[in-house]
Amino acid sequence: MYGNSQRTNSYEKLGTFWSGLAYVERLSIKDTTGFAVAPLALSENKLVAATNSGSIAFFEHTNLLWEAKLDDSEFVLSNLVADSKENIYFLSNQHKLHSYSATGKKNWTIIITTTSSIFSNLLITNDAIYFSSEDKKLFKVALSGKIEWTLELPLQTTPTFAESEGNLIINITHNDPYSSDSVICIAKTGKIRWARGLEQTRLIKSPVISNGKIYVIGYNLTERTNNGIIVCFDTLGNTIWSKNLPIIPRFVSISQTDEIFLILYNLGIGETLSAIYKLNNKGEIVARQFVSAIFYSPIIISERKIALLGYTKDIPSILFFDKELNLIKTIDLSKTPPLIVQPAVLTDCTIIFATFSRPMVVRIDENPIIKLLPW
Repeated sequence: MYGNSQRTNSYEKLGTFWSGLAYVERLSIKDTTGFAVAPLALSENKLVAATNSGSIAFFEHTNLLWEAKLDDSEFVLSNLVADSKENIYFLSNQHKLHSYSATGKKNWTIIITTTSSIFSNLLITNDAIYFSSEDKKLFKVALSGKIEWTLELPLQTTPTFAESEGNLIINITHNDPYSSDSVICIAKTGKIRWARGLEQTRLIKSPVISNGKIYVIGYNLTERTNNGIIVCFDTLGNTIWSKNLPIIPRFVSISQTDEIFLILYNLGIGETLSAIYKLNNKGEIVARQFVSAIFYSPIIISERKIALLGYTKDIPSILFFDKELNLIKTIDLSKTPPLIVQPAVLTDCTIIFATFSRPMVVRIDENPIIKLLPW
């Protein structure tokens, strides 16, 4: 999810997204309750999904390889993550952190001691899993299942955070637009290396790291203004540049060449408008586009196309643009079962969504004949 541990939302290494058709495919599993969280894409077009009633299912395309069931009344609460050997990790509603092998064998289960029932997204690195809880605790768990440390934070984290070269980059927030939030850098030993406050700014979503630069987005409110902001730091926490925005940014994505793509929301007269901005690595706006839509997940980036999932005039749709923000295609998803809005991208560069009412996936692909053509 999010492209990598730096949360760039870039899938450019996989190629260019297919954008021809939406295929609805039923998955042959015993549990028919539908899916609880976004699916996780693995190598060779494999996919892991978790159902509403606590089953974990491992697929190759739509072919079921194995299915495992959690204890009674237990279900997956967090996102799914995997290590380089494709061991799978997730948190359940019973405060259990589970690990399963790629063959369906349970590796281990540990209890997370906290009074909180709300957790951040899991972040997996080469050697550990990190996550925070609503009671301001940050956990580091080794891939062997050992809790290495727990760090008390001064504020809650945003739901997602990032990692670069073993250091965590985390937004901590008062959840109040009139207060001052901070970006903090935490070493793998659990010590805070630096913290940078942003005066009267509420930080949202996840920091994004690309080519040694850290990007955070947020907004500040005064009696007269409602301003968005994006700030670029280096890995030592020094501000490289900062830019005020006339609209509140909701998501940020970064290409491999440091093109910055923002989704921003603006309430128009009688309709809801979203803005898409493209910035260069100096923070200058080089393109913008306004769409009568609401987008619920970040822009995902491929070699020649970007994709956005949202609602256009109350119709669920996936929209494809080129990198200059020209609209290429809109695919109507109103006839598919309701989707979990966070997509997975398989290694053949097809976009996959899970549905939460039935055990189905929606695959954004191309007509097979077109895929064979040389152009």
